[in-house]
Amino acid sequence: MSTGLFPFVGLPLPRISPKPKAITRDDRFEVIVIGAGPAGLMMTFLLARYGLTAESVPCIDAKANRRSSLARTTTPSSRYPHVVTIHQGKVEQILEAGLLQYYATGVQRRSRLVDAYIDSAGDVEFPVVAKVERDGVVKTLRSKYLVGADGAHSAVRRAVGLELEGNGPDEVWGALDLVVDTDFPDIRRRSLIRSRHGTVFVIPRERNASGEYLTRLYVRMPYELCGFEYAGECGLSLRDRTNSNAIFEQACRVLGPFHLGLRGAVEWWSCYQIRQRILKQYVVSDADDIGRIFLVGDGMNVSMMDAYNLGWKLAYSIMGLTPVSLDSLQQDEILKSYHCERFPIAQQLIEFDRQYAAKFAAAKEMSLCEDRSTSGVNSILGCRRRINAFSSGCGIEYSESILTTKAGQAISFSGSCLLALTPGTRLPNVRLKRYADGEYCDLHDEMISNGRFRVLCLASSDFLSSDGVSARALHWIGEALLPHFPGDVIEQFVIYPSEQCPRDWSCLPSSVKCHSEMRLYDGSAVQDAYEQFGVDIHHGALVILRPDGHIGMIASLEGHAVLDDYFTSCLRRRCE
Repeated sequence: MSTGLFPFVGLPLPRISPKPKAITRDDRFEVIVIGAGPAGLMMTFLLARYGLTAESVPCIDAKANRRSSLARTTTPSSRYPHVVTIHQGKVEQILEAGLLQYYATGVQRRSRLVDAYIDSAGDVEFPVVAKVERDGVVKTLRSKYLVGADGAHSAVRRAVGLELEGNGPDEVWGALDLVVDTDFPDIRRRSLIRSRHGTVFVIPRERNASGEYLTRLYVRMPYELCGFEYAGECGLSLRDRTNSNAIFEQACRVLGPFHLGLRGAVEWWSCYQIRQRILKQYVVSDADDIGRIFLVGDGMNVSMMDAYNLGWKLAYSIMGLTPVSLDSLQQDEILKSYHCERFPIAQQLIEFDRQYAAKFAAAKEMSLCEDRSTSGVNSILGCRRRINAFSSGCGIEYSESILTTKAGQAISFSGSCLLALTPGTRLPNVRLKRYADGEYCDLHDEMISNGRFRVLCLASSDFLSSDGVSARALHWIGEALLPHFPGDVIEQFVIYPSEQCPRDWSCLPSSVKCHSEMRLYDGSAVQDAYEQFGVDIHHGALVILRPDGHIGMIASLEGHAVLDDYFTSCLRRRCE
């Protein structure tokens, strides 16, 4: 495996908590992950990368082999403007390849979860019971935590008695992979087509084994084909009687008067029953209200984001890095924030999906070609932007919590990009010049996903003044903040104005080279970071970044106390 393609291996997080002696047994674990789809592999890979060992985190999947299907991904508001369609099997292959760099055993396949529940009386240290069947033999396992990442028909969800809720109508969509013969002009562009006959999504794909370009068609199947008056009566009936011919014929009707023909045979097809359902409870707690069983979403994009949000929080709790994590009888507020942050995102997605479906899928509505007004176009573009925000995660904003302080100390913003930095959102990328070696780099590439918090110091125009506010802030971070927390769990990044470029390291506080030798950047040599972020260059700012890349808090360069309070609420101090 190319290490250039998989820059995954990094330093683990420091561990304060002792490793349980029972982990040496083959039936006691710190985390059990159920499901080896994208979310389960993402979760297991993250826990491995953060420092949990193979014997403490099994990933269990009922299937014998990796799955093979496709999911749509887009990346708005990032430096990658491309339309990317990635085969889900390829996503799983990449994640499992990364996992194998840590865990030689990989995924435990052909293992089916039979039951899962919490039994603190049986073992207070490992209160979660998971009964797993393999080759006809059921084995009882215990763990501190269990993650259900096993999809829409989750065995974990059924075992703990949770139900998906929602009353929206079911819709049936067909999917085809084929080589088309068509005079439709945009067949090699990602397109949404709606006519009085229905709706089709066109997604260009890669070449097949014969060298011909494939096209993926998603086709909404009208419930009228069942002879019913509304979709709720159809459900499984429509899905069961749908085949590749019916899907292709419906696509032809929608694209008319353009010709749509088929070259060769349909290479793959499927039919999906789509339901707008939501799980009201993402976490199952024990008698002490401590979360023990966690569930992630169903779709690839959202479920991987759930795993990314939960993974570092589990690792911090298990490794003793949060304030109460060494006390197994206290609720960990960091871990508790998983439901508080991700459940509202699921609610927003369901609500938007309902609105989006009503706008684009209703056959009786005015077609796109009939609505050429500015308001109509803007409405469509607005919907597309929101879709991209959900599918990529770039537009997600977390609400106020222990990890996201929105009412932080007031700082001075420049006028044009007032909302570029917003607590709860992802930090925007900017192109910079690294001071140590003069290399040009992207800030996102420099901030690899290694489970660390970051303090980003946007120094002000007094950067080179030994008694200026920037120097005092950097001295305080290096001497009074970072040493008081475990290991290198907080990283320091520094950006300075071009006109304040230091002659050599002696011009700066000694702690800058100590903590940021390869993380010190000229903020105006390529793109103007201050303008991009909307920060007043004469005042600067301090930005806390969470391990998942979201902004935790923004403060002034003199906001030492609020930074200390933030980290004290999230992390265990060395003296504790």
